[in-house]
Amino acid sequence: MPKLKAIYKAVLRDIYFHKGRSFITFFALFLVIAFPIAMFSTSPSIENSIETNYEEYHLAQLDLFLGPVHEDLTDNISDTILDTIGTSPERIQARLNTNTKLNHEDTWYSVHTLGVDPNKSYDINEVEVIEGHFAMKEGEIAILDTFASHLNVSLGDSLTFNLNEKNATFSIVGLVKAINYLSYELIQEGAVYLNEADLRDLMGYPENYYNEVVIYFSENTTDDEIEESSIDVRDFLEDNHIPVYLVWHTRVVSYSAVLSDALSLTSSYLATSAILIIIIVGIVIFIITKRYAIEQRKQTGMLYSYGFSSKTIMLAFLLRTFILSIFAIIIGSVAGWNLLKLLSSFLGNLWGLMDVTAILTAGVLIEVIVSTFVVSLLFTFLAARENVSLTPYEAIRGKAKEFSQKLNFSSMLRFPMQLKVPMRNVSRSKMRSILTVLAFSGSIMLSFSLINTQTCLSATQEDYFSKLTWDVQSVFNTPDYSDSIYEELKENEAIVTSEPFLKLNVQFFEQVEQMTNLRGFLSNSTLNEIDLQEGTGFSEDIKNEVILSQYSADNLGYTVGDNCSFWLFDRQINVTIVGLSRTMDMPIAMYIQLETLEDIFGFMPINGMLVDVQDDELDDYMDDLNENPDVQFAIKKAKFVVQIRQVIASQTVIVNIMVVLGLIVSFLSIFSTTLIIVIEREREYALQRVFGFSTWQILTQIFLELMFLVVIALGLGYLSGNYLSIYWKNLVARNFFSVDTYFIWTDYVLLFIFALGGSLFSLFPEYRSLQSQCLAEGIKEE
Repeated sequence: MPKLKAIYKAVLRDIYFHKGRSFITFFALFLVIAFPIAMFSTSPSIENSIETNYEEYHLAQLDLFLGPVHEDLTDNISDTILDTIGTSPERIQARLNTNTKLNHEDTWYSVHTLGVDPNKSYDINEVEVIEGHFAMKEGEIAILDTFASHLNVSLGDSLTFNLNEKNATFSIVGLVKAINYLSYELIQEGAVYLNEADLRDLMGYPENYYNEVVIYFSENTTDDEIEESSIDVRDFLEDNHIPVYLVWHTRVVSYSAVLSDALSLTSSYLATSAILIIIIVGIVIFIITKRYAIEQRKQTGMLYSYGFSSKTIMLAFLLRTFILSIFAIIIGSVAGWNLLKLLSSFLGNLWGLMDVTAILTAGVLIEVIVSTFVVSLLFTFLAARENVSLTPYEAIRGKAKEFSQKLNFSSMLRFPMQLKVPMRNVSRSKMRSILTVLAFSGSIMLSFSLINTQTCLSATQEDYFSKLTWDVQSVFNTPDYSDSIYEELKENEAIVTSEPFLKLNVQFFEQVEQMTNLRGFLSNSTLNEIDLQEGTGFSEDIKNEVILSQYSADNLGYTVGDNCSFWLFDRQINVTIVGLSRTMDMPIAMYIQLETLEDIFGFMPINGMLVDVQDDELDDYMDDLNENPDVQFAIKKAKFVVQIRQVIASQTVIVNIMVVLGLIVSFLSIFSTTLIIVIEREREYALQRVFGFSTWQILTQIFLELMFLVVIALGLGYLSGNYLSIYWKNLVARNFFSVDTYFIWTDYVLLFIFALGGSLFSLFPEYRSLQSQCLAEGIKEE
């Protein structure tokens, strides 16, 4: 027992006196703890917060969009639901809901407006007040906080809204978040709450008439019962000739539900990156411990001579790693918890979520801690097992046994000495060189694959937007979907070319809980090109055909050639899917030829137009359109492109975080290798300086040795990174849209510059170490 205590004391002294190496080992273990804790817990934390908020804020399960209906209709709807499932809904609320627009600092914005009656005793559902209050008097509004941030307005500021032929100015008295509205950056639509009397006046609705009915079911109501209720409610409305535009299954396709795809992508990115980081850091630990084991061979031989067993000596090596792991686990767990709160809060605020709470489960914590112990102790055992397999004589000799094949110096005669020495060093430390290349190439693989995915994503967007040749897209305030507004607006001298189009949400007949954004275009359209990814597309003959977005096809289980049907103007439209498209601005899009609808309805239903405008007339034309009461909203292509880019960026923001993390791990590989090179060659460098080598010459040797390894690692990292990039792109395609592959040379240059900079930066501590080195001490060190 006294002998064991002596060894353990020696281990503690070694940790203290070799602070640099101990710190690198600790930092590597710290990364394995902190980042996986945050990575594995971020998505579950956000998902749990969304579910909790659904319950706490009572998100409606059904949302009916109607024409003007009397408030008494809610009693009939409640009776219909009672007859269907045997119980009445918890609450039915009629309210006003419409789209308006505003001009702020020379920019037009589409705004979703909802009426709030302060005289009714409804609880404040779906809304959390961040600042100010929600009991709006006439002339007051509450605004989505992220929309307010985008507009750079705050409490007390005023905004002027345009609806029909009326302009009205309101004072901001509240900033809110809403469970059914995400951040402005994510959905690119503002949300504003008005006093119901103000909104009624703007819409021209008489007293007690509304255009939306929101239905709240009890928590024990099943999805099947809600779906059955929605069908019977629609049938009741149709039988009584009450126009229903959409029955929205809010819980299924709410704005918050969109986050399930972003979270799925985020979770996959985080989990895969965490696993790669654990493996890469494990290799770094092996490199450090291997060098430590080599240094300890003489001590190992002496311990053999004093009668210590190989098992006891191995336990001493494992103890060193175990002690560092304990410190790393304690500090890393605290850092991981704070990083989890930071990531959850960052994503929650970015996406406009309410009350995001970081949740760290015992399962995740135990999983990370156990994996840390397994990785650290396993790699320590692998690194030190050669020591305990040596005979006492071999151990006392202290010779480091590398691969027997050395680099043939006769083949290096043409190289200058400054290249020969680094190449010799790489050759004589083959094991460390191989593992360094593996660790660094792994981290480069991670960083390069993520960077390449992002740049390919940007390039894919460029190609997609190049197919949109229109300059302005406008949606009309048209109740009958006739072409009267289009015929009037197309007679403008600024217009070069114009085309009508249709854009509205519809529901599938077979799956009433699902909806899609129907896009109707002329068959010979020259202002819009569908980005077809699969199938033949529309045939020359006008038929009942549609092209579905890849995202909708995956969610609905449809493929090319399938038949489906949807509701449009209270009529079931039967169509055949003839293609799948890539759609970035609206993942749930479905395209149809306007001529098909004309054959079905006897007229061509439209509610907007695309135009090509003379460049010098574009801004004036935009203002004229948005000031026209017949136009719901008009947007320039340039603004449209910016909005879509922001939406995509807000959903893939985690990639940028992972790129930074990959670069941190890459630098750790370079820095730890540089540190070990200097530690193991202190005597050699001291001798070189005695024989006239300058500090800069020695640093040049280290740098060139690093660059030999870095160039090899970059090659392997680029190659494997391209394959890993395919995996990331498939994740994006599964959750959003397909990403094309491009060769983008700047990705390669960026990582090379980073590797070069990281190598140079890691030399700075070694420069200070060489400057302060005592040559006499260095020479006798062995």
